[in-house]
Amino acid sequence: MPKRRKPIETLPEWCLRRKGLPYSAKILLYFILYNINLKGRVTLTRLQEVSGLAYETLRRSLMALKLEGIINQELIGSSRHNGYAYVLNFKRLKELGAPNVDSFFKGYLNER
Repeated sequence: MPKRRKPIETLPEWCLRRKGLPYSAKILLYFILYNINLKGRVTLTRLQEVSGLAYETLRRSLMALKLEGIINQELIGSSRHNGYAYVLNFKRLKELGAPNVDSFFKGYLNER
């Protein structure tokens, strides 16, 4: 019998199976992957809109991702009243063993 090949794990699948993160943080990371712009950023407002997570759950999930170094918080504009964006740390994803990071974002187009 021929050997069965192990299926190729995708980056979103890896996010959902990542150990050491609360389930809500895994789900949020999944949403971040599909909602970042060409600069690798997504706003807090956009995350609230697409994830549907309660504010406190969203806040805790963002904190968990920041503590892992997967995202970094960035101020938009000159004051905090303009809001925050979260930048995906591609280098850290690779360090954590995330598969296919470069190919996942290759040819990425911003549809907005």
